[in-house]
Amino acid sequence: MRPRRLRHHPSWRERFAAAPPAEKLPVTMTPLVIMRQSLATPEGKRLYAKRKQIPEPVFGIVKTAIGFRQFLLRGLDGVIGEWHLATTAFNIKRMFALAGT
Repeated sequence: MRPRRLRHHPSWRERFAAAPPAEKLPVTMTPLVIMRQSLATPEGKRLYAKRKQIPEPVFGIVKTAIGFRQFLLRGLDGVIGEWHLATTAFNIKRMFALAGT
């Protein structure tokens, strides 16, 4: 069971429509079913919409500002270290730009 993709610009009728009734759920609820059900509620839609303004722009800025598009190291420790290095480089670059030097 795959989650349905949502359109980017729903009509005003779709945007302000009442939440759909809960689907008949299988006996065992998988994390995917639980997530789909929670995203169908008005509260879930409101929280999911916040992803556009909180974390995702940071990744886009890091990708464009310093060209960091993929990890070169393998394993969680390597990726964490590489991410810390990339964000530190971005922060130093940003501090120099704000200082005017």
